[in-house]
Amino acid sequence: MSKLPITIISLILVGGLAYLILTFMGNKKWLPKMQAKNIKIIERQYLGPKHSLFIIKALNDYLLIGATDNSITTLKELNKEDVEKFLNSEAENSKIDPKNYWSNFFSTRINFKK
Repeated sequence: MSKLPITIISLILVGGLAYLILTFMGNKKWLPKMQAKNIKIIERQYLGPKHSLFIIKALNDYLLIGATDNSITTLKELNKEDVEKFLNSEAENSKIDPKNYWSNFFSTRINFKK
């Protein structure tokens, strides 16, 4: 009968320790931040459930990326000068509807062959 209090105290200590460990690890403040220094997502356009287009800047290159839940594909390498010119002109001209921001760019510069 004297082992019961020791067992209860041990369970409470193990439970408390497990709670503290899970709380500390779940917080993830102890992990170093893993931010890419040379890769930026410039724009993301949802096409439907689990389907998106991305414009990515990797180092000094701009890429159009297609992503689904099963794959990521580089669709086209974009001309750096055209993209930067477009970004600068769009930033200066606030009259452009942000919903059509990239559709204007793509409709004039990318010819998809059927």
